[in-house]
Amino acid sequence: MGNLTAITGKQYKSLYSLKKTVPLVVPKPAKKSEWITIANKQNYLIQADLNSMLASKQNIAVARYAKMPTVNATGSYANGSTDINDADTEYAQLELSLDFPVLRGGYDIVNAQKMRYQYLSASDQLMLDHRSVVNDTGQAYLGVTSGISQIKASQQSVKSANEQLKATQAEYDAGTRTMTDVLDSITNLTSTKQKYADNRYDYIESIFNL
Repeated sequence: MGNLTAITGKQYKSLYSLKKTVPLVVPKPAKKSEWITIANKQNYLIQADLNSMLASKQNIAVARYAKMPTVNATGSYANGSTDINDADTEYAQLELSLDFPVLRGGYDIVNAQKMRYQYLSASDQLMLDHRSVVNDTGQAYLGVTSGISQIKASQQSVKSANEQLKATQAEYDAGTRTMTDVLDSITNLTSTKQKYADNRYDYIESIFNL
C-alpha cells in the first residue's frame, strides 16, 4: 500500500477486496485503433514530446537567422509654420542601416548544429514514446477483451472443481476414494479460485491502463 499512499498522500490500514462478481464491460469504442487514436491525443508524455520538438524546430530558425544581416529603418516627420510670412514647412527624414553580425569564433555555426541535433533527438523521443503508447494501449485493450473470456472460463472452472470436490468427498465417505484424492480435489479447487481471482484483478488493471 506504499505506492497508493505515495499517489494519494493518505494512509490506508486495509483495502477492500474485489467482489465475487465483477461487471464485464466491453470497451467502447469497440475498435482497438480508435483507442490508440484517443491515447495519442490525450497522452501527456506525447504532448510534452511534441511541444519539445516544435520548440527545438523554432530554435533552429533562431540560430540560423543569428548569422544573417539585419536591416533597421527609422523615420521622423514634422510640419508647422514659421514667423516669416506664416509659411508652412514640412520635414521628413528616413534612415536605413544594414548590420552584419560578427562571426563569433564559429559559435553561431556550432550553435545551429546543436539546435538541429536537439530537434532530431526530440523527434526520435516522440517516435519512441508514440510506439510505446501504441503498444501499451493495444495490450490494455486486448487485456480487457480477453479478460472477459478468461473470467468466464475461470468461473466455470471453479464450479467444476467444486462439483468434483463434492463428488470425491461422497466417494470417500462410501469408501471408494482415499484422503489423498480428497486433498487433491481441495488443492485443485484452491488453484482454480486463485486463477479466477488473478483474472479479475488483471481485467480491472487492464481497464485502468486503457
